[in-house]
Amino acid sequence: MTIKLIITKIFRLFTGFILKPSATTDELLAAKPDGSADGFFFILFYGLLLSLISLAYFFTGMVSPLKPFLAVSPGKAYLVQAFISIPVSFSGVLAYCGLSSILAPLIGGKGTFEKAFNAQVYALLTPALIFTILPKLLFLQMPWLAAVLICFIIPELWIMILSVKVIARAYKLDIPGSFALFFISSIPLILLDFVFVR
Repeated sequence: MTIKLIITKIFRLFTGFILKPSATTDELLAAKPDGSADGFFFILFYGLLLSLISLAYFFTGMVSPLKPFLAVSPGKAYLVQAFISIPVSFSGVLAYCGLSSILAPLIGGKGTFEKAFNAQVYALLTPALIFTILPKLLFLQMPWLAAVLICFIIPELWIMILSVKVIARAYKLDIPGSFALFFISSIPLILLDFVFVR
């Protein structure tokens, strides 16, 4: 598969999760189990964008309004983020997807990691791309409260709505069970984002 085809498919699925999330979820859930590359390519795309933006922020002298949790100065937080964006993105999403696939059978769910993975990736990263990456592309400097609202709270609410629907379809769970599974499985992802992403 060429890079152009990969980017075209990422854009189509990304747009689908914005405009027709149910239909796009069904498309991804119906894909062959060996088609999990769609999710991996989207994580890589997201991590690369975040890395490039972080480098641009560092070289233009921008400082994060959010205090770094790492032992680095605020001026170097974006440089660190540039190097860890891809591994942190993969770690958080894989932890979420893996944990949900392990816990789903314990609450009566039926489904597999391979079947759910692609749809779960797009449910997690579509809102994050819009509310985390796009504002950064515009080099918007926001006050602390606005940054928390736009970069964390709003996307988390949208992620929750999309992800609960994906879990319900992928693991054949009711909404309360899907919400519980989403909440528990999200803990490692939220902690990673909170510590490493500025």
